[in-house]
Amino acid sequence: MAISGANGVDYYASSTLAETSSRSRSRMTRDEFLKILIVQMKNQDPLDPLDNTEFLNQLSALENIEAVTTLADGIKDLQRLQNLVSASSLIGRTVRGIGGDGGLVAGIVTGASINPDGSVDIVLDGMTTVDLRNITDLKYTVTPEDVAE
Repeated sequence: MAISGANGVDYYASSTLAETSSRSRSRMTRDEFLKILIVQMKNQDPLDPLDNTEFLNQLSALENIEAVTTLADGIKDLQRLQNLVSASSLIGRTVRGIGGDGGLVAGIVTGASINPDGSVDIVLDGMTTVDLRNITDLKYTVTPEDVAE
């Protein structure tokens, strides 16, 4: 995005864009976009202001970025909750899987929890936790309460 105006502005915009493109991720953040837009507006030539159509296109792009980000966050939250529901459906069942140390673990599922990274752990026999993705097989366990009813 070409920005003309006061001394140093061209360098600021160029260096900001270069930093953005050199990152491992390939998209510009909302804050970076706003910084560039604000610098462009502050330093535009008063005798030749930014074209209204171009300005509206940039605002529209910003709104699209925000909408996509909000949608992506919502989908991640929904996926976390779906994983928790899946894990909770295993409560009372006997499962086998691969533990954190790489060894085989087995037990009755007594609980489930979401980790800060969004992954879901199930609790076996009230002690051992196993990542839901590492469950290899399961079966329904009949408890003494089931027989008594």
